[in-house]
Amino acid sequence: MASVEAKIMNQILALLMVLFGLSPVSISQTKESPGELFRSASSKYAQHDYKGTIEEITRFIKLKSNVAEGFGIRGDAKCGLEDWKGAIDDYNRAITLNSKLAVAYHHRGNAKCMLQDYLGAVTDYSKAIKFSPNDAEVYNDRGNAKRSLKEYQGAISDFTHAITLSPDDAKAYNNRGNAYGRLNEYAKSIIDYDKAISLVPTYAEAYNNRGIANLGLGLKSKAKEDFKKANELGWNVPQELFDMCR
Repeated sequence: MASVEAKIMNQILALLMVLFGLSPVSISQTKESPGELFRSASSKYAQHDYKGTIEEITRFIKLKSNVAEGFGIRGDAKCGLEDWKGAIDDYNRAITLNSKLAVAYHHRGNAKCMLQDYLGAVTDYSKAIKFSPNDAEVYNDRGNAKRSLKEYQGAISDFTHAITLSPDDAKAYNNRGNAYGRLNEYAKSIIDYDKAISLVPTYAEAYNNRGIANLGLGLKSKAKEDFKKANELGWNVPQELFDMCR
């Protein structure tokens, strides 16, 4: 199975060939070409070198200011540096160039969530879904934004859609369990946490959340076991939760 990095680079190579008509050989031989700058920036991003990414992609943008993906990658790098407002500015420019670029709406929504603009984020996620309706991650993220707005039923609907698209996504089950918990539907929460844990047995947060749901049902011994397991897996369970298990 190819590594995540290899998949990213394959996608970048395909995009380079579409955007610039470059072959793998010409890409390697043109150090200062737009294609090479784009590839270099994307490679640095895959290595979490966000400052280096911004430097390279800014040079690319000076040569190719009409390519939406250039601004998108720079926005992603700014998110890596937690420059949320700067990232939003770049996603705005990407969307101006390509109003159907789903990933730009998606990532702009993520940046807005970090600024607690959940309404704006929901709007962006909805746009992303319009142009990329089979992306489970966008439904997950929109569900989280709706939960932050206390729109729990809407959140559950989004998490359920994410699960339909990606049935083995433990995160989606955990998120839906959290939404059920907000509605005090702890039995349903536990079913979802059980599923998340069956998919990822080391999912510390799911153990912690299941412990909270068990407390909601008055099952203190089960809650204590869940909190212990969460701690073993590296989750920092507050002492108050253990105290509630007495």
